[in-house]
Amino acid sequence: MNLENIRRKLRFSNRVWAWVLGTGLVLFVVHNPALIHRESSGAVDIFLPIVGFGISAIAISMILPKVKITMGSKYLYIPLLIILASISITGFVNAPAYSGDIYAFIRDGIAPTIIAAYLLGIYVTCRSVGEDVFKPFMYAVIIETVSLILMSGSGRGGGIISPTNYDIAAGFLVFGAVVFIGKNQWKIAMLAIGGVFLTGAEEGLFALGVLLVAVLARRDFGKRLVPVGIVSVLLIAAMFTPQGAVLYHLTAERLDLAQSAIFNRPYILDHHDALKLANHLEIKVDGKDYVRVITRDEKLEIATGYRWLTHWNISEIKPFGHGYIITAFYKGIPHNMVLIIIEQVGILAALAWLWVVGYCLFKTRWKYAWLAIIALSVWDHYLWTMAAPWWWAVVGVSTTSQIKNDLIFRS
Repeated sequence: MNLENIRRKLRFSNRVWAWVLGTGLVLFVVHNPALIHRESSGAVDIFLPIVGFGISAIAISMILPKVKITMGSKYLYIPLLIILASISITGFVNAPAYSGDIYAFIRDGIAPTIIAAYLLGIYVTCRSVGEDVFKPFMYAVIIETVSLILMSGSGRGGGIISPTNYDIAAGFLVFGAVVFIGKNQWKIAMLAIGGVFLTGAEEGLFALGVLLVAVLARRDFGKRLVPVGIVSVLLIAAMFTPQGAVLYHLTAERLDLAQSAIFNRPYILDHHDALKLANHLEIKVDGKDYVRVITRDEKLEIATGYRWLTHWNISEIKPFGHGYIITAFYKGIPHNMVLIIIEQVGILAALAWLWVVGYCLFKTRWKYAWLAIIALSVWDHYLWTMAAPWWWAVVGVSTTSQIKNDLIFRS
């Protein structure tokens, strides 16, 4: 059976295929070990990000033959092509010489080009199907929030998406709330705020803070804001309860350390703290009465979640980086979008990424989405790695969207 016959049998509307594509984008970030099927030998048989990749790739192949393909303004597609070319080139520049291992050659040399083609397909397809691609994110936000409620007794966590990766869970909730544009968006936003609180992730709180400033600056006020505001106030109060202390005691310590570094106050590590932080700061503990004054850089290292000295540094700069890695977590991986792009595929691609973000922020009506992307890009890298297709989807949708505005709370 050829591809055309398959298409005839699966002749759904583009709106249905947009939902399929959106579902694939959701599954692309689900890294829950409990949802990975393993064979008796221990080999992974079903991995949901691969399933998400497959589903979204099928949706792209079903949509594109039926639509007029457009690339948008040259001020948009040229920097996008620069990013894609950099991803492809880095595979061939950094791949080891072919030694007879065809799998390794495909993985290291050809795979980045395949991913680049896939990301281009996401962008072009989303320009055609529009906001429908983000409708599945509404249900995903609901499911993720419920899972966080059910797992809230165990402290910080990422819920069903990734039990230990609380930062991507927070990012997922924030992202889902701003890209699902519709009459129920304020309800999804309220759920997302509650879910972000339950992750215990400072990255999520930072993004919510940025969006709060945007709400105030844009005077996005209305009746819908009242229940959201009440929930937000209750959640802030909940931070001072025993359960809130479980989630945010580390946040309080980090804020204390940041304040100590900024105002140059001494900070003493007692024996308990020294033991707890020894792995990160190489503190030698000689006895239970041991105390140590830590340096300003060490304070900022802890306060920023080990970014100041570790995850905000990059390897030696190369024209096309050190190689594109979309899923694997490696030691010292930069936790910042610009830094990770420079490290993996080069400065030119990083500048192109910044141009596209600025262009979309000022030229499209999806202000909240782009402000959220900027906020989420400060502290982590997943919009370049684990959730890479999301960014390309937002670029495609936001630059063709015909919405009057993206205000959430003002009717």
